[in-house]
Amino acid sequence: MVTLRSIELLALTCYAMAFAAIAAGFGLIVMRRGALRWVGVSFLLIGAFSTGAITAFGHLIKIPGGASLIDVNLTTLAELSGSIILSLVAGLAITLSLIAGAMLLSRLNHRAWTFAMPALLCVAFVVGILGLINISLAQTRVERAVSMPTIVLNKHFYIDTYYHNELDAPTALAFGPDGNLYVALFTGKIVVLHDMKRMGQADSLTVYADGLNKPTGLLWRGKDLYIEQAGKITLARDLSGRGRADSFTDIVTGLPAYVYPLHANFGLTLGPDDRLYFSVGSTSNVSAETNPAAARIWSMKPDGSDLRVHATGVRNAFGMAFNAQGDLFATDNAPNWKGAVLGDELKQIRPGGVYGFPQFGMPAADADWLPPTLIFPQHTSAAGIVFYNDSKFSPEYKDNAFVAFWNTGQIARVLLSKLPDGSYASRWELFAQGLKNPLAITTGPDGLLYVADFGSDAIYKIAPRRRT
Repeated sequence: MVTLRSIELLALTCYAMAFAAIAAGFGLIVMRRGALRWVGVSFLLIGAFSTGAITAFGHLIKIPGGASLIDVNLTTLAELSGSIILSLVAGLAITLSLIAGAMLLSRLNHRAWTFAMPALLCVAFVVGILGLINISLAQTRVERAVSMPTIVLNKHFYIDTYYHNELDAPTALAFGPDGNLYVALFTGKIVVLHDMKRMGQADSLTVYADGLNKPTGLLWRGKDLYIEQAGKITLARDLSGRGRADSFTDIVTGLPAYVYPLHANFGLTLGPDDRLYFSVGSTSNVSAETNPAAARIWSMKPDGSDLRVHATGVRNAFGMAFNAQGDLFATDNAPNWKGAVLGDELKQIRPGGVYGFPQFGMPAADADWLPPTLIFPQHTSAAGIVFYNDSKFSPEYKDNAFVAFWNTGQIARVLLSKLPDGSYASRWELFAQGLKNPLAITTGPDGLLYVADFGSDAIYKIAPRRRT
């Protein structure tokens, strides 16, 4: 089901008013005489002018990515959602009530007052157009704060700024049970973004938790929020119901974090078996791992018990996610050195799998470690990953992975196909470029992609263009 923005619903109401005015005006001209005929002429002219004005307003003004500010077509209307029907009925009711008022006044011989009805219709259209202008200014206010001239997407999509003010190095995203977007900030806070005006963009921020140590992962399970901090995982709860966490329980501690720069515990995700999965990066660049907790992927029960090694030999798996078939994948960063020719990797993480670190790349035929599913270009810094399994995008995107490339400011689309032996054939294509340092990526309850850009302190939203 298509969900329209407030500006589009208001535009539909104005369109319904205008078309009803044109039709009713034409009817009065044909079937009536005297004052009512001139009232009909007034309604017809007002409706025609308003239709042109709304159309020009909606299609001449563009939002980032080149889409029209008001983007409604016949396919959208054919879905007849409750909000669409309500908008159309409201527009029709306003015009028809004014027509009925004019006819009643004419019958009561108050003919001079019949022309008050076209005047009221003008007022209704002025209010509607002023409302469109006000909403459009609100929707583009954040865009002016963040210049996005270089962001280029797949031609079937456009990008919009969801929130920018007051964010400082966002690292993780998760939609809560309240439908709001929770954002982890590397500076030690978890903030909540609110779309109070229901315009498809956050307009306010509240703090859910602070005083944290480099939070980089968020995971909601029911009303429990799991926060991945440097060296530990914390369960946060809002027991008072006041919109701020007031209970914190560390369920895992003592994990090696930042022993080697930018390597720590990352990738917190929930498996189909209701276990929590997370990775711990290596404590060196390319040396054999000596810390028994590092260069591994772990799993545990939601209360932190039954902690067990799920896989070994990963260097720094920042992003992890399960696909629709229940298989776990992780992005893994290649070794860092000047002139390195190794690319970052996407790995299918199998239970008990061994992935070779400090070895990287494709294993030799006689090697005892598993190969990556896909090798990305060098120095991309593959980070957050999400599998798309909503219906807002067209069907060919079902269960595709979207991966954020932190270093190159890009987002990759990965297409995977499962083979009889349980492994995956894969290919990737560039989906977006021109961001600064995209780090986290997730799907919202509206079926759109949300991206946290660490470098520009912004949250972006990616939506499909509607097709006729």
